[in-house]
Amino acid sequence: MSRLIFLLTLLLSLAGIGNVQAAAEGLRLELKRDGQQWQFTPADLLRRKDVTGITVRADVAYKRDMQYRAVPLRNLLRDNGFTAQGTLNFLALDGFAAPIDAAQIVRDDGAQAWLAVEDPAARWPALSPDGSSDGPFYLVWLPAGDDKNAAPKIPPEHWPFQIAMIEQTVPPEQRYPQILPDLTLPKHHPAWEGFALFKTHCLACHTINGGGDGVLGPDLNQPHNPVEYFTAQYLKL
Repeated sequence: MSRLIFLLTLLLSLAGIGNVQAAAEGLRLELKRDGQQWQFTPADLLRRKDVTGITVRADVAYKRDMQYRAVPLRNLLRDNGFTAQGTLNFLALDGFAAPIDAAQIVRDDGAQAWLAVEDPAARWPALSPDGSSDGPFYLVWLPAGDDKNAAPKIPPEHWPFQIAMIEQTVPPEQRYPQILPDLTLPKHHPAWEGFALFKTHCLACHTINGGGDGVLGPDLNQPHNPVEYFTAQYLKL
């Protein structure tokens, strides 16, 4: 009986690895704006003339230097009519949803955004027990200027991996006004500083008052606010 269980476990594990491989090969990146959408396979993007080999120092996902074949993201977006206006919403397979200022990616100055593309024939290291990597599409950043060893000052929440869609939209507070603090508060009130931190560090995983696209974690106010059961020391960034 134990041998049978072992064989079944082994077969299921192999099937899982095969499913991950098949999923990685079949996934497409969807770009969406103004009611239009485009889809790209890894092979489509790896055929682009601007594909470049890059080295990312202290990669956020792998915690070490990594080498990728990548496309300058602003080129891909500009080629498909994206602008520096509003927000780019990066939706990942696991429910992570990172809203990033479009100007930060489309502009020519500052840290450079690259879309790393995983070749199904040369997969990246696994990140989880099921054998999946952070591919096939991963937003990585290189520092501005000539110092290639400098670390770009980009929060880890702005390094989404396993990206399924990039959508140009309005900022999240316009789509979900319930996430805003009391609008009667003066702009120098600490609540607005807290909102800025929430938008950068929390909104990718959590909704608040039912507003937001990230569903990786629970809502931060419904049915309870974390301050009701966490002490102050646990709430510090």
